[in-house]
Amino acid sequence: MTATPAALQRERIDAVLALVAERIAAAQRPAVEAFGREYFRRLDAEDLGARTPEDLLGALLSHWQFGAKRQPGQTLVRVLSPTVADNGWASRHSVIDIVNDDMPFLVDTTTMEINRQGLTLHLIVHPIFAVERDAKGQLQSIKPRSETPAGPAAADASRESWMHIEVDRLVDPAQRAELVAGIERVLADVRAAVQDWQAMTTQLRQATTELEAAAVPLPAAQKEESLAFLRWLADDHMTLLGYRCHDLVSIEGGGG
Repeated sequence: MTATPAALQRERIDAVLALVAERIAAAQRPAVEAFGREYFRRLDAEDLGARTPEDLLGALLSHWQFGAKRQPGQTLVRVLSPTVADNGWASRHSVIDIVNDDMPFLVDTTTMEINRQGLTLHLIVHPIFAVERDAKGQLQSIKPRSETPAGPAAADASRESWMHIEVDRLVDPAQRAELVAGIERVLADVRAAVQDWQAMTTQLRQATTELEAAAVPLPAAQKEESLAFLRWLADDHMTLLGYRCHDLVSIEGGGG
């Protein structure tokens, strides 16, 4: 009987986790196994089967080690072209590893920058984890986001985005550095927009309230249409990236 895709996926993930059981110290093993199961959970059987369990384990542990230390607000980005000789595991592609605070637009923004640099995206792995770190940023606990604690314990856990992306292989170190710089730049833009989003939404609602109360020389239908548009924007139909306030003044002889 032919195995289902779901069964093949489980089988291939289990093959990676069997290597974890063989090669990882007992003290760390449960955490790495849980990390690995969530890491590969959304990867289909075909993508898993295109890579050896050894290389999947190498990618997993490499990302784990890369994200082991991170301060809140810090974005970790690196690009490597792994080989067995240099890294202990291999990929026919270059690998982008990212660890960042979870927020909207991360995947789309990163993908657009990859495309802008003329590269093809071959694979993306994007688990979200509930993470606890000590004051130095050292990883203390990492669990699937579904296990984010409730109540007072939630204050100690933050949601982090861990992205593993495979693109065309880059041999030139300068190309890899350019890709890192580009991704860091666009993710900084995302952070700025997300952090300012609530303030911009407040300004939008304030403008709506002011227009509702204002005695403006407009037909009632036009004013209501303008208000409906502002309310539509505020109802999550627009990604707010900036806010500017203009004073409308009459200029003598200007006709208004």
